Amino acid sequence: LDSSRESGVAFDRALHLVGPDDELLLVTVIDHADIERELREKGSHLLPAYESLKESRAEEIANSIQQKYKRICAEREITFNYVSELGDPRKDTCSIIEQEQVSVCVVPFGQHNHGFFSRVR
Repeated sequence: LDSSRESGVAFDRALHLVGPDDELLLVTVIDHADIERELREKGSHLLPAYESLKESRAEEIANSIQQKYKRICAEREITFNYVSELGDPRKDTCSIIEQEQVSVCVVPFGQHNHGFFSRVR
């Protein structure tokens, strides 16, 4: 999940697939390159605590994104779990899917109409 409209649409469609005994896994992977770019622009890359700044900023962004989705799940009494990571969205999402043994994965199409799966090799 991210803050895009497409992500919201994919989430809405995923809700139609969830049965009463299913658990929804909400995944947000914050791209490390985006965080590094943001912190460099602020001059934070020179600080001794740069690595922890990256982690806390990524967590802040992920929590902001997930808040909406967690609320909707709670309102609809949908069982869910939440995973967020700082890394490469393509690689890490695939790793999480494999690690968590996800049965169905719903992923929004990305920018420029290039779907996630069309980019994963």
